[in-house]
Amino acid sequence: VVPVSALLGVRYFDTNTLSEGYNRVQQGAVISFPTASQAGGYTDWLPSLNLRFDFTDKFVGRMTAGEVMARPNPAQMAFRRSTDIIGLTGTRGNPDLLPFSATQYDVGVEYYLSDVSYVSAAFFRTEISRFIVNTSAPEVIDGITYTISRPVNGTDEVTIDGFELGGQVAFDFLPGAWKNFGIMANATISDDEGFKGTNLLTGEILPFPGVSELSYNASLYYENETFSVRTAYNWRESWLLNPAGRGGLPEFNDDYGTLDASASWNVNPNFTVFLDVVNLLDEQKVEFNNPFRRIGNETFGQRMYLGVRAKF
Repeated sequence: VVPVSALLGVRYFDTNTLSEGYNRVQQGAVISFPTASQAGGYTDWLPSLNLRFDFTDKFVGRMTAGEVMARPNPAQMAFRRSTDIIGLTGTRGNPDLLPFSATQYDVGVEYYLSDVSYVSAAFFRTEISRFIVNTSAPEVIDGITYTISRPVNGTDEVTIDGFELGGQVAFDFLPGAWKNFGIMANATISDDEGFKGTNLLTGEILPFPGVSELSYNASLYYENETFSVRTAYNWRESWLLNPAGRGGLPEFNDDYGTLDASASWNVNPNFTVFLDVVNLLDEQKVEFNNPFRRIGNETFGQRMYLGVRAKF
């Protein structure tokens, strides 16, 4: 008989929203901006189930299922509008937005090589019933036609399937200082279907926003009781940012990878000095409509954080 442990739970959310701003009203040559507000709300019941199967002391299986939600950010729900007279484009908020809603399933196994080393594999599925996506439509403002982008709730039944491999190996079987080294890595392959967004340039069905077909990360670390040093590289394949961006065209983010590093020194049981370096290679995010048309470069630069942590 395989020992099984279960955790069953449910979360309840009662959310009330209030968006406040100004309406632009023109009567003849007179323009006024009276205040405007819109209230809303929604409730969510989010059940979840977690099962653990202890096949052996080293071999463990897991199954999870649950409902999840994610609220819109305040900027998406705001009473606001901005326009660009040069490009004749603009954006506006949507106070009527409802949260992202999905059901998630996960089946995986883990094999423990030691107390700190393991390998794992998992299949996952996310069934999305409601999401937030931008759409574009013409809007006449002061006699000028702009293409205005605004967030709306998509209702396509989208399914994301994926497979993940991961693991951690501590070199505690090696002699001397080598035993303090270790590596961690994981890779994820994802595929989506059901999204009905269309590329106006090619007529092709677009991928679901935010999903990369391939992503991975790997890190090398050294740790003992006094010092800790870690480097990590994270990479993901290009993904859709906005199915209806400027001019109603899709906007993608190109392949993107960053190398980060961190180090810490435990001066004593109460004080730790740390250094974090983000984006060590000074990578840029590149946005494009198609491989031959870039529309933006985001530069974050290298960022270093030096500090002290204290506990009493």
